Amino acid sequence: MPATPFQSAVPEGVLCSGRGCHHGPFQLVTGGPINRRTTALLLALLSSSPAHAGGGGPAVIRYVCEGGTRIEATYTGQRASVVVNGRGVEMSVQVSASGARYVGGGQTWWTKGDAADLYRGTLPGALTALDSCRAG
Repeated sequence: MPATPFQSAVPEGVLCSGRGCHHGPFQLVTGGPINRRTTALLLALLSSSPAHAGGGGPAVIRYVCEGGTRIEATYTGQRASVVVNGRGVEMSVQVSASGARYVGGGQTWWTKGDAADLYRGTLPGALTALDSCRAG
């Protein structure tokens, strides 16, 4: 099947598929060809995002960290509410080359698949690792 031009009325940062619309740090260029291979790649990338786990509504994921800390994260659109040791931090998604990176309260919560890392600091290259976690 030949590629067809893709025209979208959704705002930048929103990707819609047959499974609904997803918010994220996406930048789509309208008018370019989208074929089955490109669509499959975009959907595979979406499925690794924690925000996708909730099927459109808020997704609550509990993590167990190497240091014994338990973290609960609630993902809603481009925001995450991360509770560490009973203290909640509201974070917003930021541009990331890999995974989903949320920043807020002087901390960074960086997820990829079922893994997540908590850092002190908000700028890549100037982060101090606090804990590595797994969903479960």
